[in-house]
Amino acid sequence: MLRLASLFLFTMAFLFWGCTSEKRMLQPVQQGNSISLSQIAQELSLSLTWNSAERKAYLQKDDYYAIVQLQNDIIWIRGEPHKMEFPAYLANKEVYVPISTYIQDLKALFAYQAKNVEESKEIQDLPEPLYKIEASIPKVSFINFSVLLDPGHGGKDTGAIAPNGLYEKNFNLDIANKVAQILKDKGAKVLMTRNNDSFPTLDQRVLIANQKKANCLVSIHLNNALNTKASGFEVWISTNSKAKHYSKSSMLARLIRSAFQKHSPLSDRGIRKGAFRVIHETHIPSVLVECCFLSNPKDLAWISTEEGK
Repeated sequence: MLRLASLFLFTMAFLFWGCTSEKRMLQPVQQGNSISLSQIAQELSLSLTWNSAERKAYLQKDDYYAIVQLQNDIIWIRGEPHKMEFPAYLANKEVYVPISTYIQDLKALFAYQAKNVEESKEIQDLPEPLYKIEASIPKVSFINFSVLLDPGHGGKDTGAIAPNGLYEKNFNLDIANKVAQILKDKGAKVLMTRNNDSFPTLDQRVLIANQKKANCLVSIHLNNALNTKASGFEVWISTNSKAKHYSKSSMLARLIRSAFQKHSPLSDRGIRKGAFRVIHETHIPSVLVECCFLSNPKDLAWISTEEGK
């Protein structure tokens, strides 16, 4: 993944400067701990469909989706499993899930995904960089510069699964390892939230970032969608514009976006805001990069080639 790894190195240099009725099978859960999918759909402007044969509900907005199955405590968001506090259940012809799932998972994605924050005033007001981005990797010393790389998922959490059965977690780690080696060759100190097929929790990833205090964090992921035509890359920053490091996170996101535009054939889906914990609860400049869509045949073919890698 040399080309993709080079994109990350390239930017680091500049940072250095409706339901049918069914019999309920579960014990009642306190209403205060739950929220119905219809209410979530209304709050976040999502479409909600129900498959009675599979006992599954689908929440969707554009290329983003979540799947909830009755009596299952796993919710699938963009093809990735997320553990819920308790299984989804049916009551009064409504499907309910834990309110924590709404706040921590669904709201974090759907509430902000439609907004390309590159168009927002807070991004536009950032000073334009006083340099010209060149096609080659800049010759710069990374002495005393540290980068925390976060390969998403790992271990029991496969992340998205490509049509050919390949796991997102392995792509993420492969990209991160190549980025790490290039940075080390340039003199940078590189930290990793994982360097093997392990599963650090989100709490552990945030703790590592806040304790190690690297100069920046880049969380590496690959995207997934029900619509196989969905394609391209995205760069995510936190919704917390009041954070001290927000302007640097925004600048890092802008630089990564520019590098992708210049050095990959992928479509540009823009810079977006989200409350993903790994970028929202960390105290250093942080971005989350969705490098491409594993569910798209062309994206998958590109990321699987040596040129793309």
